[in-house]
Amino acid sequence: MSDFQTRVVATSAKGVWCPVNDEVIFFHLPSKYLQQRQYPCALGDLVTVDLTQSCITGLLGRPNQLTRKRREKATQTVASHISKAIICVSFVKKKLPLLLIDRMVTGVMQQKVPCELWVTKRDTWKSAEESLFETISEYYTQELSLQVRGVSGLKPDSIHSIFECWKCDPKLPVVVFLGPSGVGKSTLISALIGNAIEVNSVNPKTGKGRHTTSQPQLYPYNDYLLGDCPGIKTWFPEPDDLFNCFPDLVSRSPECDLDRCDHTPNFSRCPISMYWTNHSENDLASSRYKSYVDILTNPF
Repeated sequence: MSDFQTRVVATSAKGVWCPVNDEVIFFHLPSKYLQQRQYPCALGDLVTVDLTQSCITGLLGRPNQLTRKRREKATQTVASHISKAIICVSFVKKKLPLLLIDRMVTGVMQQKVPCELWVTKRDTWKSAEESLFETISEYYTQELSLQVRGVSGLKPDSIHSIFECWKCDPKLPVVVFLGPSGVGKSTLISALIGNAIEVNSVNPKTGKGRHTTSQPQLYPYNDYLLGDCPGIKTWFPEPDDLFNCFPDLVSRSPECDLDRCDHTPNFSRCPISMYWTNHSENDLASSRYKSYVDILTNPF
């Protein structure tokens, strides 16, 4: 037997790891991809492999996928066969990275991948963090229908109970954890699977865990495959029709009939831009408009 169908559980620049019987084996990418520096496989992909040559021979269709643009404008497929994307962030100096949250939530939602926002390390929060979390959770839940959770890797029972409420589609078994380095993605997965994934100590200057995950990898958990991904510093959503990806801004803004207007301060006569520029309240809606402008003016 030479051709064999399996699933990608880890990736690297030169190939992928896939389970075959009771082993996880490395399979090389075809040379044409290596020469062109193309990486066609992602976590969760179903592939065919040649067992005798230890190489990939084919990539099966994807029911869904999650891609992200890189600064060099190349597109990277993060994962496929996804039931849910978990966007993980943590407090830094009593603040949450709202711009990063908006970039990632918008980018994932644009691709029709179900997602949740998890704010990690809840065991370390003080009253100020709890209060801010409640405010943000209420806003994003009501305005974006986004599930927001405060979680701690030190309380695995509460994380297990979240998964018990979900129903796994066998065609979409991947739950991918996304977010910056050091927010505790690996710690959360370790709490679920019961095996410790190597996590370095917390940086005393930044309060973040040091970066450890260097390559994407899947871990089996009940009927799911949990995707641990390297830290993501930013995300670049598609700029097309971006304003409608901010339903909270649409509902609060006046109408604009200017031709080809992007509703940013670049269009001085835009009623939407004028409304938010003159908006005096320092609230989450104002923060979301700033995120919208940042995404358009800093697309890469």
